[in-house]
Amino acid sequence: SVRQSLPAVNDIQGYLSSHQTSLAQLALQYCNVMMDTPSLRDAFFSGAGVNYGDVLTQPDYSAVNTNGQAVINRLHTKMIGTATSQPTSIEFSTHMGDLMESLCNPDLPADADAEDKNLACGTVNPETRVNRTVEVIKAACGAALGNAATLVQ
Repeated sequence: SVRQSLPAVNDIQGYLSSHQTSLAQLALQYCNVMMDTPSLRDAFFSGAGVNYGDVLTQPDYSAVNTNGQAVINRLHTKMIGTATSQPTSIEFSTHMGDLMESLCNPDLPADADAEDKNLACGTVNPETRVNRTVEVIKAACGAALGNAATLVQ
């Protein structure tokens, strides 16, 4: 289980590299439950102007759009914060935007067969029946929550 794989004590000296995988799994599971539970999702993104059924990037996938930036801003505010040791909102926005642009681009991965390429954001995954935008927000949430900025602090 994930709990058994987490550090046994609350001490940075007891943190091993193997714990990072467990913490990443825990972060992704948290974000998965949050995004799949409308009341939790709506409470987290309340007032941010996020549209879960809309796209997150510009049409050419070169940058996030207003909807994608709203997701990034809320993740930074609620998960990273403003301590001087944390990534700035600009640094966070750059990296998170790159992640969203890659995950929403139906031409990636470039070397994959057509059936293995990404679904475009705003479309519904035929297997899971989940909107791709929600799947990408889950991934961005997991990346934000499971990164070193939140784990060390």
